[in-house]
This record gives sequence, C-alpha cells and structure tokens, in this order.
Amino acid sequence: MDIIEKAQRLRELAKDVDDMSPAAVILITSALELIEELAKGLTAAQEELEALTEQVDDLDDAFEELCEDVYGDEEGDETFEVECPNCGELIQIDEGILEEGSITCPGCDENLEFDLGCDCEGCNRENCEGKE
Repeated sequence: MDIIEKAQRLRELAKDVDDMSPAAVILITSALELIEELAKGLTAAQEELEALTEQVDDLDDAFEELCEDVYGDEEGDETFEVECPNCGELIQIDEGILEEGSITCPGCDENLEFDLGCDCEGCNRENCEGKE
C-alpha cells in the first residue's frame, strides 16, 4: 500500500466516525485533505527523483565511455604528465609515446625526446648503446 492509498484509507475510516462535533469533522477533513496533497506531492517528487537518478546514471556512463575514448582503457594504459621545457605546457603521454622516444609539443611545436635507457634484453632501439 503506497502513501496515497494510505491517505485514502484514512478518509474512509473518518467517514465511519459518527459522534464528532462539526468542528472536529472540519478539522479531520482538512487534515485528511492536507495528508492527501502531501502524499501526492511526495509521490511526484519520488518519481521525479527516480527519473533524475536515471539521467545522472546515463550521464555517468557516457562520461566514462568518453574518458575511455580520450584517455584509453584505464587498465593497462598508464599515462604520464610532462612539462615542456620550452613553453611549460603540460602534456599527457602514454607508454606508446615513450616507446617511440619523442613527441611534438602542441604548445610550441618543439620536438621533445625521451631517453629512458634500457636493459637491452629484447631491445628494439636502433641507437641503443648497449647493443653489440
């Protein structure tokens, strides 16, 4: 039984009371009308909240998909932030860019090179100092 049905049940019960003064009848009738209005308002607010919750969930899902599209899958795709020494712009790079060894700064078009060194085991770098 929802809140509106409970309010209607109270109204039905009030009809069965015969020994009330006219003032008591007016008071109870007014109170029951107020309860019914509050019940209807509460039900409408609950329905609106459910709709808004669904919209927020949809937006959250869409935002997660967008982040995955822009930044890649969170599992396994590690990103790093580096500052361009020329212009100071912060640049997001991933492991693929590090493996390539360089990137062009989007702020000043400066070519930034990354030398991470290597352990030479399975190294594919042509300019590796450890290669024999």
